[in-house]
Amino acid sequence: MSEPLPTSVDLARENEELRYQAEEAQELIHAIRTGAVDALAVQSPEGPRIFTLQGADQGYRTLIEQMNEGALLLSDDATVLYCNACLAGLLGRAMTELMGSSFDDCVPLAFRDYWASLMQQGWSGKSKGELLLQTKAGALVPFSVSMNVLMFNETPVLAVIVTDLSAQREITAIRAQVQEKTPCSTRRTKR
Repeated sequence: MSEPLPTSVDLARENEELRYQAEEAQELIHAIRTGAVDALAVQSPEGPRIFTLQGADQGYRTLIEQMNEGALLLSDDATVLYCNACLAGLLGRAMTELMGSSFDDCVPLAFRDYWASLMQQGWSGKSKGELLLQTKAGALVPFSVSMNVLMFNETPVLAVIVTDLSAQREITAIRAQVQEKTPCSTRRTKR
């Protein structure tokens, strides 16, 4: 014996419930991307998984958000799962624009192989290097990157710290110019 076909009222009710669930999911995704909710969306083989941060983790989240370095979490395909406001500012992009996008888009084509090598080393343990990244305006900025694998609710993610090297490079260039223009007699050290 087959089940009776649903009535139009049953179908309308089910349709309304599905619409409500889709709206809730969209609101949650928007809240995660804008940072209104302390959560992280991670793509897994079973589909997207959403992890909310525990209260004990709030101190760490505050630390990451307040530091002067860029911080991000990457999936194995270089999708930005999380980034802090500093990273967005360094790259001249909105956080919502970065999260969910491929970080490879910020790496100039000439440096993609090097970036891939750094990431591969990072996934194998730890990795450090220097790399030019491209801002939204197209400027190339030198950065130091440091990365290692973290387990986030049993899902591995690549944690990356990005430090702007622009000021350091400017200071080095100025020192070199000063030394070039300084006569040899004034370079002697006093004893």
